[in-house]
Amino acid sequence: MAYKINSSELSLQNLDYFSLIGKNITDPDIQYILNSNKSFKTKEISNHLYINFLEEGISLNFLDKRLTTIFFFNEGVHGYKQFKGMLPYKITWEMKNKAIVEKLGDTKIKGGGNVPVWLAFNNLGIEFSFLGKLWADTENVMTHISLFQKEKSNDCSVCLKEVKTKHICNNKCGLVLYCSEQCKNIHMKFHINYC
Repeated sequence: MAYKINSSELSLQNLDYFSLIGKNITDPDIQYILNSNKSFKTKEISNHLYINFLEEGISLNFLDKRLTTIFFFNEGVHGYKQFKGMLPYKITWEMKNKAIVEKLGDTKIKGGGNVPVWLAFNNLGIEFSFLGKLWADTENVMTHISLFQKEKSNDCSVCLKEVKTKHICNNKCGLVLYCSEQCKNIHMKFHINYC
């Protein structure tokens, strides 16, 4: 079902998306977005409601009327145009899976092989999905990015062990955490290019 709304005051490209996670569909901020955009399609699956902005490259996923996930799409994925706004953490669509790990460190939550490669960073509230199934594919194109509620994590960005004594990025970006100076030194030579 598509809705046409005459106002084009609000651009979906320039919102603070993390501030919207957890809000009810009746929240004034969510209603403002819905009432300020030209068109969207809705799809209901069980107790999920997806509000899809195909032209803007964004989908909002509500579970029991609460916004749980925001999806940003690359060009042509599931009929979406590419999201043109600023992606979280200075990520760009040109980045491949190797560049994501160089920027954010490693994660325990990832997949690939039988399914397309994906990486989730629960501490940052973000997941990356790629087109290909092979980790060795250095040209693996990102298909979409998912934002969700951030979770606390004390895992080292290199060895993935629990951090007992914090060692942080030289620039204090807050994206990575290390368990030792050794792990920090291993990763910083890559991370510094993205920080």
